[in-house]
Amino acid sequence: PDLVSMLRLRLRGPGGKNHTASLPDGASLAQLRQEAAQAFSLPEAEVELLLGFPPALCTVSADAPLSSLLKSGDTATVRQATGAPATQASSSEAFASAPAPAAPAAAKAAPPP
Repeated sequence: PDLVSMLRLRLRGPGGKNHTASLPDGASLAQLRQEAAQAFSLPEAEVELLLGFPPALCTVSADAPLSSLLKSGDTATVRQATGAPATQASSSEAFASAPAPAAPAAAKAAPPP
């Protein structure tokens, strides 16, 4: 028996193509990107991964462990990035503004008693 447990992921690619990826449990997001790039003949730099339901663009760092994002049997949607700065700016702005609701609470705590 294999001592290394494997993550089996279903990848849904452009044009309705599907691919089953088997990656070691300790694999990183970068390894999934490489696998997706090869499976769907995309340039690795243009691979975007959408995870979860509803699928949302994955913006974590490339060295994030897959086991923290997905479990075996999950489906990831793979799409080719258009490279249009507009979509990337809006998605990174949305990501950057996510922690904002915590700011007012921190501001209230700032004045001395």
